[in-house]
Amino acid sequence: MLAAPKGIVPYIRQHFLDTTFRGLYQANGFDLALLIPYFVVLIILAAYGAHRYWLVYLYYKNKKNKTADPAACFDELPRRLDILTICRASRCNCRFLTNNTSLSGCWMRSAS
Repeated sequence: MLAAPKGIVPYIRQHFLDTTFRGLYQANGFDLALLIPYFVVLIILAAYGAHRYWLVYLYYKNKKNKTADPAACFDELPRRLDILTICRASRCNCRFLTNNTSLSGCWMRSAS
């Protein structure tokens, strides 16, 4: 097809630079309001799909490198030094516990 008998320049001029239908259709605001979000969503979904294919590729590429057991285990678990929120704010009166208090300090409100 690209090796047309007349050469590549007449082929490009005939197929890509043809002005036969010029002026037949003019894009308006409604068309753009539909097409722009459509193509934005299409590009986002295509990028998401490519990302998922990349993750599958990496999974199969590195599947042989998995480890069955951890390298080491703790003899004793480390103490937690930060402040913990024990109860959710929507269901109980939240009290913050530090590393030396027990869980009995949190009391639940009745669900009403």
